Amino acid sequence: KDPLVDLLLAATRASAGAAVPVLFVTGHSHVRAYRDLDTRAASFEAGRYLDTIGFASFSLSPPPSVASSSAAAAATFAHLNIDANRASMAAAAGLADPASLLTAAGAALRGEIKRASGLRLRTPPQPCARLRATHVQGGCGAGRGRVTLAALLGRG
Repeated sequence: KDPLVDLLLAATRASAGAAVPVLFVTGHSHVRAYRDLDTRAASFEAGRYLDTIGFASFSLSPPPSVASSSAAAAATFAHLNIDANRASMAAAAGLADPASLLTAAGAALRGEIKRASGLRLRTPPQPCARLRATHVQGGCGAGRGRVTLAALLGRG
């Protein structure tokens, strides 16, 4: 439960009213989580460290009429956590063969990543090393020791 989500929902409700559907896609707590906040609002967090692909959707009941003073009708929220691997993604897409997801461009990128993973790249300069940074840094070290993706792939 994130108190900031509750605060944002309260502000949204105060400004836009109870009939507006709200779906928060949250992150940074590194968990898979879902919570219904009220009948027309939900919060969804899809996982941690790029191990999950999150899918969220909602369908709305007919909105209450403008003339009606009754409470807003409920919205139906759905979510799905898909493990970030080809077998799970193929199953979620209704495909029998995970290999059918592989494209020519994807195969080429996979080959480049495999090739680059065997490179011996130097340790990043301070202060990046103190932050346990990896060998690819975007902006750390005031220009010293930066490794661009093009250079990593032998094209820079």
